[in-house]
Amino acid sequence: WYLSYQHEAGQSRFREAAVALSVVGYLRQLTPEELKQLGDLYLVSGVPYLASRQYAVGLAEERSSADYERLGSALVAAHESEKALTVLQEALAHEETPRLWSLMGDIHYLRQDYASALDAFSRIADQDDSGRAWLMQGYCALELGEKEQALDLLGRATTYPEQADMAQLLLQRAMKL
Repeated sequence: WYLSYQHEAGQSRFREAAVALSVVGYLRQLTPEELKQLGDLYLVSGVPYLASRQYAVGLAEERSSADYERLGSALVAAHESEKALTVLQEALAHEETPRLWSLMGDIHYLRQDYASALDAFSRIADQDDSGRAWLMQGYCALELGEKEQALDLLGRATTYPEQADMAQLLLQRAMKL
């Protein structure tokens, strides 16, 4: 079954690879790395709920920020935002990274909790080379009715080529407030 898993994964047949690796898990206990791999296979097969379960079981004693990101992302994809927030709060207590704060901001944004999203994105704005954090802060400030703050943040976002067009559109919206 393990060879079948390797063959199917090598052929990019991820659903079949997930089935074969699951059978291996019935025959013997999967290692933490294999559990993560099974989670990855479930995620690319479009089953984020099962992916999140594998990531949760596969978290090692020494959890890395990448492990938390995987689990948090899978929980969001499985529409389990409350669990994702809990996981990310635990992760951020362990180690603060821009990616973890960005994921936290995204979850708050999706839940339309713009004040919390603004706070999360503000924690990474100076470290984010893409300008996305500035754009998202500006959007959140705009949604909160904070015109001056939104203008300032969106103005900063316009200096980043990837965010310039959207920032300009949001600036026009802010000017109408």
